Amino acid sequence: MKNFIALVSILFSTSVFSIDIAPYQEGQRLNNKQASELQQRYKDREQQPWKEITSSGAIKTHKNAELIQYGIQVLDKTAETIGPLSKDKSKRYSGNALNCSSCHLKGPSQLPGTMHDALPFTNVSNDYPQFRSRGMSVITAAARVNGCMTRSMGDGKILPLDSVEMKSILAYYDWLRRRY
Repeated sequence: MKNFIALVSILFSTSVFSIDIAPYQEGQRLNNKQASELQQRYKDREQQPWKEITSSGAIKTHKNAELIQYGIQVLDKTAETIGPLSKDKSKRYSGNALNCSSCHLKGPSQLPGTMHDALPFTNVSNDYPQFRSRGMSVITAAARVNGCMTRSMGDGKILPLDSVEMKSILAYYDWLRRRY
């Protein structure tokens, strides 16, 4: 039960920079008028300014430190942790030997997804949920992770929402958001 509550708080944590998607629901297909309205809300929201992450030291004292550190491992050593090089065959979600940090580059902190203008993760918790025109629907950060897993990661498999891997990735995103 404790893990479920932690996942719910990670999945549905909001910030001042997130948009309220009401009355729409995650996964709901929108018509053109609804999509335009939600896109405008997203465009008009207050945006979080970029701030360089220079150190990972604060992770050690965070209440979710273990989960966050595992999220960093999953994102930086994807092929070995949840990819074809994983020793645990049941953890092979990624379909290729890329790491998430192959595209989501490391900044000065050497944390995945912290380089400015290089597909950063630093604002994911503020940017989701959001409307995605590809499916004409509202998606969460978890759905976006799974979109990457099934497309960019070589026809990989969806990470279960209750998996420690998904929880750890979302915990890392949330930690990055709170660094501001």
